[in-house]
Amino acid sequence: MKTDVKELSPSKRELVIEVPWEELGTLYTAFLKKFRSQIQLPGFRKGKVPMGIVERQYGSHAELEFVKDHFNMFYYKGLQEAKLNPIGEPDVEHIHFHKGEPLHLHLNLEILPELKLPSYKEGFKVEKPVYTVKKEDVEKQIEELRKKNAELTEKDGPADMGDYLEAEVVETDAEGNPVEGSEPETTTLVLGENPITEDRAKSLIGIQKDETRPLVFKAEHEKDENRYFNVKALKIQKLNLPEIDKEFVQTVDPELETVTQLKDKIKHELQDYLDKESEKQLDNNIREYFLGELKDFEIPETIIQGYLDDLYQDQKDQAEVSEEQFREQYHTMAHNTLKWMMVREEIIKQENLQVSEEDIQKKVDELIQKVDEKLRDVYKSYYESDNFKKTLSQEMMSDKVMDHLKSFAKVKEIKIARKG
Repeated sequence: MKTDVKELSPSKRELVIEVPWEELGTLYTAFLKKFRSQIQLPGFRKGKVPMGIVERQYGSHAELEFVKDHFNMFYYKGLQEAKLNPIGEPDVEHIHFHKGEPLHLHLNLEILPELKLPSYKEGFKVEKPVYTVKKEDVEKQIEELRKKNAELTEKDGPADMGDYLEAEVVETDAEGNPVEGSEPETTTLVLGENPITEDRAKSLIGIQKDETRPLVFKAEHEKDENRYFNVKALKIQKLNLPEIDKEFVQTVDPELETVTQLKDKIKHELQDYLDKESEKQLDNNIREYFLGELKDFEIPETIIQGYLDDLYQDQKDQAEVSEEQFREQYHTMAHNTLKWMMVREEIIKQENLQVSEEDIQKKVDELIQKVDEKLRDVYKSYYESDNFKKTLSQEMMSDKVMDHLKSFAKVKEIKIARKG
């Protein structure tokens, strides 16, 4: 057997396999005897037709069936000879075989290309956003806590911005006639809060109990249309916010005494959250650095489509587009995800990174200790499960990879003002 390999692209190869007749003759003779055993012609018993007649009448068909019957044997032997490890099934471009002649197979294969990491150990530049909590952030959080601990009381007068409107709502046409099939629904609308934004709420300001007013949701895009509703006020309630005092503080957290302590705690928690978000963005920027450096690295389409197969199966019930559109929409994401997975695995292999059973168990024990004692037994069963430990192991390995990469990163911190 002879093989010849031609590189079509980093992930594609053309494999030509040639098997000389000297290696085929005995196999073909044995196959032809088996083939003859299935032939029945007038004047002959089944399987007793002379070989010359069989070859004369069925020669081409026998040759085709011989190739089909022995394809895998020659294919896998050819792969061994050529030292190829393809992905998926081969694309058969051409087959040539006749009795007494060599067998020629021309195949196109996809292979997993060799990944060469960029020289990241020489140091690579990457940005890290840094956020600082502002006074306004703390005040906004205080207001959210006040709303959470507020009481609603019914009011007799007209509705104002910020009031809670218990209403009967029905969709209508532009003239105010109920849309066919539309049934009135009772719901609570907060004037000035999404979806009844300040702009939309203007038509409801001043509405009285038992009064009905029109409400318009104006189209936000050209392809959309305005939507019209009739809103009947059933009850109008005012939100009574608690005073920011010691009583309020201890309602929020019984361990605190003063408003200053509450604000300090909120500031600390917000900063902790923002620091974690900053670290996530750094991780993402490191990932983007590698994807950028490896922009010409080609992931075999077979692997991408396999990934999209699984992704679509998981999300098809929620997908709002066809499978073809879904694949097109998520193709780039799948390509980048798979490329990063290969980068990650190559780093793990080169650096011999490991997560031991002891490391996993230590983390599990830490998680269990953080759970309320009354619920600990329930959570322990979950945390000790094989599925959870497998997921935890993957997360811990990802952290190890990132910690390794950060040790070579030249990080430039960019201060970013906190919005909203």
